[in-house]
Amino acid sequence: MILLPTLLACSAPALLDTSSAVEDTRSDTAPQDTGAPQDTGDSAAPCTPQPAVEGAYVDAFAVNRVSGSLSECEGAIHAVAGPKGAEIELYLADWSSTSLAEWNLRTVGGDLLGEGELMWGERVEIQLPWTGEFLVELRPLDDSASDYGLEAECIRNCQAAWTRYPLFFMHGVAGTEAFIGVLDYWYGVDDALSDAGYVVWISDVDPYQQTSVRGQQWVDNLEGFLADGKHRRVNLVGHSQGGVDARHVTSQLDPQAHVASVTTIASPHRGTPIADIATGVVDSSLLTQILVDGAIDALMLFYGNSNDQDVASMVAQMSTEGMAQFNAENPDRADVMYQSWTGVTCGELDFGCQSSHSGEVVTPVFSVTRTILDLQGIDSDGLIPVDSAKWGTYHGTIDADHIDQIGQIAGATAPGFEHLDFYGEIAASLAEQGF
Repeated sequence: MILLPTLLACSAPALLDTSSAVEDTRSDTAPQDTGAPQDTGDSAAPCTPQPAVEGAYVDAFAVNRVSGSLSECEGAIHAVAGPKGAEIELYLADWSSTSLAEWNLRTVGGDLLGEGELMWGERVEIQLPWTGEFLVELRPLDDSASDYGLEAECIRNCQAAWTRYPLFFMHGVAGTEAFIGVLDYWYGVDDALSDAGYVVWISDVDPYQQTSVRGQQWVDNLEGFLADGKHRRVNLVGHSQGGVDARHVTSQLDPQAHVASVTTIASPHRGTPIADIATGVVDSSLLTQILVDGAIDALMLFYGNSNDQDVASMVAQMSTEGMAQFNAENPDRADVMYQSWTGVTCGELDFGCQSSHSGEVVTPVFSVTRTILDLQGIDSDGLIPVDSAKWGTYHGTIDADHIDQIGQIAGATAPGFEHLDFYGEIAASLAEQGF
């Protein structure tokens, strides 16, 4: 049995094209036929190693086997993944070549972590230097054709929580890394998930801009996060407008398929009547218009505003008409998993609603907007209608208003809602689904 040390200082070719790491010192010219016997040693004409092709994921926590057939000079790559410090045993279960198998372990960015040789039936142990996925390449040492079977099993340090792809959080309207300039927007979420073992990335973009502007800013943040070559795909988790941003990034700004999944919480996928009233798209009474304008002013005062932002365009996009146009221009991708949740809240005197929703009562800043929606027979989290927030696989409502959902203020959320447990469940669900 071989134990692989972690070698982080080495570098290697780009992702998936690892063939240049194999030096071919043989002659490129076959011996000439002169009619006389020649001592040429190996008479087979050398071939040029081909870039390895990535095959199926090898799940070390389900002990599954992947199989394939290699043509001459061909290699195969398979991803494995697990938590930091986990020891993964690779088993060469099938190998038809008479040559030994040459293997190497690389980061998804191409950096070489270790290499060696294996024979049929032999095992090798690798230790993961960080949480996430890595690439295992196999080639016959003599470049011959071969059938193969590869298994992986986590044998030590397997208990930490993890996802194959990191969790990339995207805040909503008025959000920054710091809520109201003081508190973390995702209050305590980073520490709680990181302590459990997950890889989490939290950054920010402009708080009051339409998604076309914020989307490019998110892409810049994402490219910065992926630049070290440790990860190649991410799970986007968006709250409010952040979920709409996530869909735009995925649909229009991700040609390299960096996004594996999109999770949205209380995102206005079909708009909100509050924006319709604020923009004058729908007729409303003078009183209602005044109340909505006052509610938006109160929200801006509560969250904080910046003069260089485009609030009008942002609100217009969140209207029913604006989101219908957005949806037509931003179709879902077939290679991405979409899922959603939303919240529901109750009026201060709506004791029947409170009884059905764990005592949830709307935060005062959303009281007016919730009442306007309630008078139209619309269940909401105080700002976003429940039906508007459904996208992809819909998992239902949580008993939390729009800011309870992110743990605000300062962790004081609805009596029946624990936001850290909620995000832990989202992360665990992504892990179970292979993301």
